[in-house]
Amino acid sequence: MVAAVVVPCQFASLAVVTLPLTLPLILDLQGAGPAAVAEGLSGMVAVKRSRALLRRLRWQLAVPFVGLVVAGRLVEGVKATLLSAVPSRLYQDLIELPLVVLLGGTALSLLIARLQDVLPYVAFEGAQALETAGRGSNNASNEGSSDCGGERGGQAPAKAAAQGV
Repeated sequence: MVAAVVVPCQFASLAVVTLPLTLPLILDLQGAGPAAVAEGLSGMVAVKRSRALLRRLRWQLAVPFVGLVVAGRLVEGVKATLLSAVPSRLYQDLIELPLVVLLGGTALSLLIARLQDVLPYVAFEGAQALETAGRGSNNASNEGSSDCGGERGGQAPAKAAAQGV
């Protein structure tokens, strides 16, 4: 389902003008997979959860994502250029050279494709860790301020001491 929407958006993103419109949608859809797997969500609920969770990391996720897309396109272009530049006699006499270029370029393309697949999961895990840490620090600060009661209205003891109370 995600690929059916992401691939046309990636194609539309090739026109740099549409990139600000399509990139957030692509990132939200890429993050929906980890939300579905990790939290058991489906459909638009997973997309909304990934959007909410990855909102703070959007540009930190966008730069490597765009970099991987560009790197994949460059690898394919270089592989095609190298294969077309090999003299035809080498295809008959020394087949190992074009074969190494073909296999090496294909392996590098597959590696980049797997990195594109793994990136949303890594970002989702990082965002979940940040959310958990944020909740933990909020809970700790709420607990600390609720223990301080009195006339200072719940201020921390160190702040009250600094004010000379």
